[in-house]
Amino acid sequence: MPLDLEKLIDEIEKIIKATLKEVLSSVDALSNGLTNEIEKLIKDKFSIKGGKINKTADNIKEITRIKIELEKYTAAGLFTKELKVFEPAFKEIADKILSNYSAFASADAKAMANLIKEQSIELAKEQFIAEGIASEVIPELGNILRTSVIRGQTIGQTMESITELINSGLLPNAAKRITVDGLVTFSREYDGALTKDFNSEWYLYEGPLRATSRSFCESRAGKYWKKSEVESWAKLDWQGKKPGTTKQTIFSLAGGYNCYHILFPVPEEAVPDKYKK
Repeated sequence: MPLDLEKLIDEIEKIIKATLKEVLSSVDALSNGLTNEIEKLIKDKFSIKGGKINKTADNIKEITRIKIELEKYTAAGLFTKELKVFEPAFKEIADKILSNYSAFASADAKAMANLIKEQSIELAKEQFIAEGIASEVIPELGNILRTSVIRGQTIGQTMESITELINSGLLPNAAKRITVDGLVTFSREYDGALTKDFNSEWYLYEGPLRATSRSFCESRAGKYWKKSEVESWAKLDWQGKKPGTTKQTIFSLAGGYNCYHILFPVPEEAVPDKYKK
């Protein structure tokens, strides 16, 4: 089995960084589009008099409708530009990993890996919309609109609060998290599919350490671990651990949010003796 895993990690990291740069470069334009759509919905849905939003029960009810319309708007293509960069990124990463294992992976393993690639592309698109907007922006937007109705604020005052929300960094942060987590999780699962027939009992926790790395990763990176040890990590609690981390999913989720590390299966003969004691 080839073990040039540091080179593979470097190549994957470069692809992720390039993809992330493309995604973040268009966030400003997307934020402007989102702000304009919100203002349009406010003017269309709310009853307004003298430039102020009326303090009525009907306007409170319209908040839910505005949120639904905003979700539709987002799903209809607000993030089309970002989503287009995901597919080539997944394919590039798949090619890099496949070139490392092609001679060793069975035809069935390659077929499974290809299905994982296609599903991961769709999942990333869904998460970008659902997590990037629904979980980050829309709930806060609802709070702002509710306050605006209760206080009878002007459209200008409401839009000032909304613009502040949009510019607060929620969208870029969500974009970064979804991009990194989506591509790294895919890398782990694609590698796992290709090596499913190896039945390895040893794994190398490999990947870059950065200033934001958590102690969970710092204490494990660059070291070899028995499969049973890796599985036992799921019982631990640490900052950044993803919900749903079990002894099965730990190989896909690793250190959690914004974790770049991958658990690579390795043959026992490649494991230094000091780890076998």
